[in-house]
Amino acid sequence: MKVRVEDLSDVRKRLAIEVPAEEVQSAWDLALRRARREVNLPGFRPGKAPLELVRAQVAKTLGAKVAEALVERYAGEAIRQQGFEPVGGGIFLDLERDQEEPPPAAEGQSYAFGVLVDLPPEVELGEYTGLKVARPKVEVDTEQVQKELNALRENFATYEAIDGRPAASGDEVVLQIEGQEKDGSLRIERRSNHLRLGEEGNLPEFDEHLTGLEVGSTFSFEVSYPQQERYGDLAGRTMVFSGEVEAIRQRVVPEMDDQWAAGFSDIENLAQLRERMREAIEARKNAEADAVARERLVDRLLDRTPFDVPPSLVESELEYRLNAIGRDLAMRGIDPKTAGVDWEEIVDSERKAAERSVRRDFLLDAIAAREKLEVEAVDVDRAIEQIARENQTQPDDVRQRLSRGDGLKSLKQQILRSKCLDWLYTRAHIV
Repeated sequence: MKVRVEDLSDVRKRLAIEVPAEEVQSAWDLALRRARREVNLPGFRPGKAPLELVRAQVAKTLGAKVAEALVERYAGEAIRQQGFEPVGGGIFLDLERDQEEPPPAAEGQSYAFGVLVDLPPEVELGEYTGLKVARPKVEVDTEQVQKELNALRENFATYEAIDGRPAASGDEVVLQIEGQEKDGSLRIERRSNHLRLGEEGNLPEFDEHLTGLEVGSTFSFEVSYPQQERYGDLAGRTMVFSGEVEAIRQRVVPEMDDQWAAGFSDIENLAQLRERMREAIEARKNAEADAVARERLVDRLLDRTPFDVPPSLVESELEYRLNAIGRDLAMRGIDPKTAGVDWEEIVDSERKAAERSVRRDFLLDAIAAREKLEVEAVDVDRAIEQIARENQTQPDDVRQRLSRGDGLKSLKQQILRSKCLDWLYTRAHIV
């Protein structure tokens, strides 16, 4: 095997690999013997057909399979021979056509292909302690506390049945309702259903036709469902709903007084609840300010520490971010293809963010290694318990899930980088 290395950058190398003809023929012979066991030719039992007949049957497709086997074997061997420790997956090339697809292997001839290999950067660290970083000022005013209290009170609202007036926005209507597609192809059996009028996410036809009805009123109206995933089987259909209003319930918000406040644990009156709320807001804002200051510190360090990053890792991070944006749009019932957003601008912005994220990881890894920071078992336990609380599951279930694949390794990397950033933050000059 011949290997020629071309330096494309500090972090990307192109290997031109040539496999000798005899090795290629050996791979072909093996592939033909395997094909003979699998190919069914009239007049021959499986595995007994002459190789020449098998070759004529599978020659067109076997070249690609042989190439795949050669690339799998010799790419790894060439990378190890050069002493490279690549990051990300290699990109295999047809060097002659300059394409990202290795060529098929011809029988009896030497085989040449290429592979792009990305390597971790050499991060040359300068001074990274004692840097001046601005932290956002934290202030909590009366208006913020009142807004949070109002939101808390809204969470304790109840619905009480009323009679004698029509349904209005904000009311909850209890319906006996059935539906049928306009062309009769889909039917929804009569059932009891609750709907809060004027609530975000309601289709406008429901609010329009149910507002103003009284208990005992009947209704019938059409609803055209958008072609969106969140509507399931109803997406894109026009349904006719009919039924009767069984009850109307008015939303009742509790009075904001000492009696209401005393219903919370360790709270005696409204003034004490207001102070607890102020402390909670202040703690949250302090955490947010620390997070902003930490990332400003990272930005300062990145500005002082230039280095290239592996393109394949940037592309992987970019793909992850774009998929997350797509999932978020889909969850909100928005088709990413027709969302009316400038995807070119989004891709450009997310690519810059992806590159910063990859550089950030390598920088923190380099500092953690120099300072000999380590992840202790207790650090992993705390992180797993936190994940379990956030997902309302058991720590053992989280640990078992992480044990599959590289989950636990990835978690330890995240913990180490977080510890490193904490270490840097305590040694920065915060203003």
